[in-house]
Amino acid sequence: MLLISILEHLKPDRLVAAFQEIKRVLKPGGQVVYGVPVERPFMVFMFRLLGTDIRAHHFSTEQDVAAAARMVLQPVRRLPLRSLAGQIYEVGHFVKQAGQD
Repeated sequence: MLLISILEHLKPDRLVAAFQEIKRVLKPGGQVVYGVPVERPFMVFMFRLLGTDIRAHHFSTEQDVAAAARMVLQPVRRLPLRSLAGQIYEVGHFVKQAGQD
């Protein structure tokens, strides 16, 4: 399952339930890879230029998403994607272990 720029739109208190549903539909050994932006000052500034607050659209941080995923699935890898300005995106890779319900 691939989720790109989706999970940050969920409120933190809904993330565990989302990962529980992901786990439910995955076969044993099934994998989920997600990508979430990392809130940086430049991103906040650009949203403000567009006349909105990023928090009106992005409710969860990359840390919120990773913590919820770890509560439900087995972590494989978290990969920070960086630019000259620092980390701008994070990719998470998790798996449903065989025998995990």
